[in-house]
Amino acid sequence: MFLVPAAFLITVPRVVDSGNLGLLPVLFGGVVTVAALYLFWRSHADLGRNWSPTTELREDHTLTTSGVYSKVRHPMYTSLWIINAVQPLLVHNWIAGFAPVCSFAILNFIRIEYEEEMMMQKFGDEYLEYSCRTKRIVPGCL
Repeated sequence: MFLVPAAFLITVPRVVDSGNLGLLPVLFGGVVTVAALYLFWRSHADLGRNWSPTTELREDHTLTTSGVYSKVRHPMYTSLWIINAVQPLLVHNWIAGFAPVCSFAILNFIRIEYEEEMMMQKFGDEYLEYSCRTKRIVPGCL
């Protein structure tokens, strides 16, 4: 997600640069990125021992429904969507700025379906009830 844009910025001529957008978009992108990184950290902290870098459930896995998980079921993905959305403001290159969105979208939607099916199998009605009262990515939306 981040290596391809970095490699692109280093190797490709600057013909597709979006130009100097000024200081305001960069400041906005920076502030939003910091907020998204906080959400990403908070998601990990709220998961505690339930967090895993792979999609696996442990024997003692519990359903986390508090903290940021009381608002959305996948706050880590929410934070990554936010970071991807503001990256063009920080990178100033049309291709490198928007490239991660496509790859992340594919990974995101495949993985979310897999994770939700896994949670349904493990927690059944408890997860179904939780998913009825929370949104997937954006509170009040998706």
